[in-house]
Amino acid sequence: MAQTKRVRLSRRARIVYRWLALLFAGLAIIGMLLPLMPGTVFAILAAWAASRSSLALNLKIRRNKYIGPMIHSWENGRTIPNTAKVIAIALFGLSLFKLWWFGAPGSLLIGMAILFTLLAGYLLSRPSPKAYAEQQLLEAEQALAASNDRQASSVDQ
Repeated sequence: MAQTKRVRLSRRARIVYRWLALLFAGLAIIGMLLPLMPGTVFAILAAWAASRSSLALNLKIRRNKYIGPMIHSWENGRTIPNTAKVIAIALFGLSLFKLWWFGAPGSLLIGMAILFTLLAGYLLSRPSPKAYAEQQLLEAEQALAASNDRQASSVDQ
């Protein structure tokens, strides 16, 4: 968890954030069960809202066995699972099709197509957790090899 300056919120604001955190956490769990609903986005939103409501709720959400790993993946490497990427992009296409089917104006269709394309590009630019872990392992192995080479060359001198 990154350290940020905590601003003291009013009791009413903390209650609103608590309800938002619980709502988003519930939607994240539903998103894990339903194939057409993105759970990761709601898990991240739940962590955001919980961090503003109370430390206890924040820890409870982050330690949840279903939601916690999604939050951890996002905070440590900004990774998004491939299945979440595929589902999100498929939903973009389905949404665009439904807009067209129900006769949305052309300007709205073009605007949404541009927005969905930008969002899909962002999603695809994020590494998957497995690829990120493999990259981190490779970098650690290279650093270890470089360290061993330096130690060997200092012993030779």
